Amino acid sequence: MLTECRNKTTMLDDLVRVLGHVWRHRDWALR
Repeated sequence: MLTECRNKTTMLDDLVRVLGHVWRHRDWALR
């Protein structure tokens, strides 16, 4: 259970990181 929770958190962190990267890239592309 603990491992599953940690995996979910890691997945969420990766998702946030990717989203942030995409957002910055989109912002740079729109400029």
